Amino acid sequence: MACVGLTLLDCSCNVSLGYLSSCLCGDKNLVLSLRKYVKSLKAALADIEARHEGLWRRVQLDEMKGLKRRAEVRYWLSNFQKIVPQVEDVLKDSEAEIQKLCMCGYCAMRYCSSYKYSAKVLSMLEDVEKLHLKGVFDKVADSYVIRKVEGMPIDPTICQGTMVEDTWKILMGDKVRRLGIFGIQGVGKSTLLSQINNEFLTRENDFDVVILVVVPKDQKITTIQDEIGKRLDIYDEEEWMQKTENEKAFDISTSLRKMKYALLFDDIAVKMNLKKLGVPNPDLKKIDKIVFTTRHREVCSGMGADDHKEVTRLDDDAAWVLFQDQVGEDFLKRNPDIAALARKICAKCYGLPVLINAIAQVMAPKKTVEKWRDATDSLSSILTELSLSEFSCEEDINLSVLKFSYINLEDPKFRRCFRYCALFPENYEMIKEELIEYWECEAFVEGRDQGQDVFDKLVSARLLMENEGKVRMHDLLRKTALSPEAYDSGERAEIVYVNPDTTLIQISSDLNWSVVERVSLINNQIKEISSNDSSPNLTTLLLRNQKVENISWDFFLQMPKLLVLDLAFNQRLAQLPPSISKLHSLLYLNLSFTNIELLPVGLKELTQLIYLNLEHTLNLENIVGIRALLRLRVLRLLGSRFCPNLHFIEDLTHLGEISVLTISISDEAVLKRFVGCQHLASHTQGLYIKNFQTEANGISIVETSSCLQALEISNSNIKEIKLGVTGTSPSPHPESPTSPLFNSLSQVKLCDCIGLRHLTWLLYAPNLVILHVERAKNIEEILRREIAEGVMERQGVRPFEKLTSIVFKDLEALKSICWRPLPFKSLSKIFVQLCPRLKKLPLNYERAKEQKLVIDAEPDWLKNLDWEDEYTRDTFCPS
Repeated sequence: MACVGLTLLDCSCNVSLGYLSSCLCGDKNLVLSLRKYVKSLKAALADIEARHEGLWRRVQLDEMKGLKRRAEVRYWLSNFQKIVPQVEDVLKDSEAEIQKLCMCGYCAMRYCSSYKYSAKVLSMLEDVEKLHLKGVFDKVADSYVIRKVEGMPIDPTICQGTMVEDTWKILMGDKVRRLGIFGIQGVGKSTLLSQINNEFLTRENDFDVVILVVVPKDQKITTIQDEIGKRLDIYDEEEWMQKTENEKAFDISTSLRKMKYALLFDDIAVKMNLKKLGVPNPDLKKIDKIVFTTRHREVCSGMGADDHKEVTRLDDDAAWVLFQDQVGEDFLKRNPDIAALARKICAKCYGLPVLINAIAQVMAPKKTVEKWRDATDSLSSILTELSLSEFSCEEDINLSVLKFSYINLEDPKFRRCFRYCALFPENYEMIKEELIEYWECEAFVEGRDQGQDVFDKLVSARLLMENEGKVRMHDLLRKTALSPEAYDSGERAEIVYVNPDTTLIQISSDLNWSVVERVSLINNQIKEISSNDSSPNLTTLLLRNQKVENISWDFFLQMPKLLVLDLAFNQRLAQLPPSISKLHSLLYLNLSFTNIELLPVGLKELTQLIYLNLEHTLNLENIVGIRALLRLRVLRLLGSRFCPNLHFIEDLTHLGEISVLTISISDEAVLKRFVGCQHLASHTQGLYIKNFQTEANGISIVETSSCLQALEISNSNIKEIKLGVTGTSPSPHPESPTSPLFNSLSQVKLCDCIGLRHLTWLLYAPNLVILHVERAKNIEEILRREIAEGVMERQGVRPFEKLTSIVFKDLEALKSICWRPLPFKSLSKIFVQLCPRLKKLPLNYERAKEQKLVIDAEPDWLKNLDWEDEYTRDTFCPS
């Protein structure tokens, strides 16, 4: 009894005698089994290491053959790398813990400590055994096709066809391997390079891959390698980021040697060592191409360019034509007085297309001579006594002219929103929805509709460059927005901190937390965020895309006005400090693409929260306190490990302000309850269904149709997507409702859906843009004729008119997309891989040629496709 007495005295918590007895001698005895558990864990570790060794050998052999490891194998290897150090860390204390045991193992000198350790060993043993069981793969790698070219957004007014034609002709010359394009800032070099990139899509050529990289200002080798690695499909977050610069260079070089490539580098400031990147030495058997843009002619020589091309300013006539195009030629002809003023303004743009576009768009809405005269005087004042001959650097003039474009945004909210965009790094792609949410939280706009109006205005004024819902800001415009001159005389200059460096490993000491209002530290290498001074004025804190592993417990204690907190893409961040509950003013919290495991209990204290983004939080296990966030309007959970249970759905029903919801669901009962709640279903924009092994005929998601934009289903045995309403008897033709249902649906992705045999329900998604189907082994046709033909005739349905991208991968049973040719009015690319029974594409090939459609597939499959004639075949697979 003495030992038991010691145990009770040493326990820091209150454990009842009955429970303790059970733990000592009964079914809860973990301490008694400690030796056995440790032995089993050591054996399990040895087993899983052996399995890893064999699997890794198979992966390496397949990759040497040019195959790519499958996603599930990559995921298993990643989990193995995580779990082994954890096991080793636990086992290193095992001998010491066993020594603490007494009474032949029936007791311990510190029972509570031993009990906790035993529980940890048992939990780890279960995790290792589960992972070991999942490590059996019939196939570890697949053949794959790298996307040959990624089209780039361009403004066709900035670079005319003659320049593109001349540059392409030089580049394709037999003696030119490296081509340098140089010219002053704002003259259109980047646009020209983007157009050259797109020419590889539309012109006949035998290149295997074309890669365009925007070079960062610091020209950091590893950053450029990361972009090249992503395009070559050799970039894996966990494994790639552990590699040294030389190891990355070796992998890139190995991949490029196997193919004919064109590398396009935009905005090289000084000579760059391509060998360090991994660019192979020239191969006499194949003529690879390297093109780069720079502001300096001497860089062309330093980079070993075989030829160079200067991009010059537009002459007066060309500049005037461009200005008229933007303002309206007919309008200027009807108003000669305004036309005279317009010529004066155009002359102030010095033939630089970026300036002409920006200023012309600002002037276009002005319809009176008085407004044009005021604008002319304003521009003249800004440029007083400035001339090109007086400045060795033309940037001063460019900034001055762009300032004119900016200050002529008549509504102050446009200027505030524009300045906010400058918080993001150079060439950063900003997502429209996120921008509007930031603006609304900062009270720059009232509601999404007004935010959309501001966004459209900035895009139409060429102050932002848009591409598929994302925008970038030109370097010159960004500098304008960050300069003191960005404020009118009556406006108070905001105190912002934007760090241009991308190599920070800790927050800079020159950041004055006591006065700053907005902080942006995006795209750095910061691992630890330590305590800071009081931040009484801070409203926005952007810390996305770092290496953050730990945030000091008191970091958020003194930020009373913080409205926007963005920690997205910190993939090493597993927990948040409790002090986050003190952010009582917080409206926006973005934790997407982090490894957050549990949200703090204090989440319920953030009662003002409007936007909460937890998408792709792959380790998030549970969410507690959501019911308290009564002001929540936007909740994003798509792709999260956390899948709601019925209790969580019940909590969501109490959030009456919800207007945007994305969610992942892995239980059929939860799905039925979810779609049965009209308020939730009707505001769902994204739905991810996974791990459904339902025995029923199918599922219904029609209740989400009014708002659903993205649907993904994976690893499921669903037989059918039903279009009947839940709870009603199915009609004889459930695929045939009387009108289109999914009007907002633009993206559908289906992976490992073994139950589906056709996708005829997509007839009722008239605005579908992207269709991705992968490893659905029983799908035989996309549109089933006996169902679709009658619907198309009776209702005049024209399927897939908005579709731009099709991806079909590993569909062993697929024989048909549609039994007849379809117009595909918007289709730009088709990617087909491992679809051996698909012998014909339902294309109108004449239209496809006009649209410059790209068909990306294995060469042998392309050659054996059922083409109309040899000319058509040679057009789409020239090599």
